[in-house]
Amino acid sequence: MGEHRWQGYSHHELFAQIHEGPGPDGSTESVRRWSELTRALGEIDSGLAAAVRTAMAGWEGDAADSARDGLRPLGDWATQAQQAAAVMRERAEQQAQFIAKARSDMPPPVRVTT
Repeated sequence: MGEHRWQGYSHHELFAQIHEGPGPDGSTESVRRWSELTRALGEIDSGLAAAVRTAMAGWEGDAADSARDGLRPLGDWATQAQQAAAVMRERAEQQAQFIAKARSDMPPPVRVTT
C-alpha cells in the first residue's frame, strides 16, 4: 500500500472504506488456523524427537553420530516451522488490532453546510 495516494480521498470516503468489510473479525479464522498449525507442528517436533531418541537408544560410534547429524535438520525444520507459524498467528492478531484501532480512532465525518 505504500504506493497508494490516500490524499485524493475525502474524509467521508476514507471513513466508509475503513468501516466496510468484516473488520477485526476478518482475522479470526486466520488466527485459529495458524494456532492449529503451530500446535500440530509442535506435536510433529515432539514426535520426531521421541522417535529419534527411541530409534537411536544404545547406538554408539561413528555411524550413530552420522545418523544423528543426518536427522538433525529434520528436527530443526519442525522447530523453525512451528516458530514461523506462531509468528504468522501473531501478525494476524496484530492485523485485527490495527483495524480495530483505525476504526475506533477515525472520527466520523461531519457534514458542513456553510
